[in-house]
Amino acid sequence: MPHSPIRTLVIDDDKSITHLICKILADRFADRLDITETDDVQMALGMVTANQFDLCITDLDMPSVNGFKLLKAIKEADTLTQVIILTGYPDENAIRSAFILGADDYLLKPISSEELGNSVQFMLNRIFRLRSEMDARVVKSGMA
Repeated sequence: MPHSPIRTLVIDDDKSITHLICKILADRFADRLDITETDDVQMALGMVTANQFDLCITDLDMPSVNGFKLLKAIKEADTLTQVIILTGYPDENAIRSAFILGADDYLLKPISSEELGNSVQFMLNRIFRLRSEMDARVVKSGMA
C-alpha cells in the first residue's frame, strides 16, 4: 500500500539555507515529501499550529523566535511530528535542551547532503512505522 507524502516544513531565517535543504530533500526523496519552506519564524509558528506536519527541519538560532520556542510549539501541536534541529553552534546544553523538549535529531551546520538525507530517511522510516501502528489500531478497534 503506497504511503501519502510526508508533510515537511523547513524553517530557517536564511532563505539560502531553506532553498538548499529543500533542494537536497527534493533530489533524494522526490515524491515522498510534500515540502513547505519559510524563512519567517512567526509564520512558521502559525503554520505548525494550523497544519499538521509529519516532519519539521528547523534552525535553532533565529531572530524574534528561537528554535526552542518553535520546537515546543511543534510538539504541542502534535507530539508525533518528527523534528530535526539544525544549528551552527555545538553547545552541549542546547543539544540536551533540544532533546528534552522533544527533538528527534540534531545536526550541526554546515550539513552535508548525505548527513541530512540519512537523518530524514531515519525519520521517514519512523513516520511510516507510526502510521502503520496507528492504522493497525484502527482496524483492530473496528473489529472488536
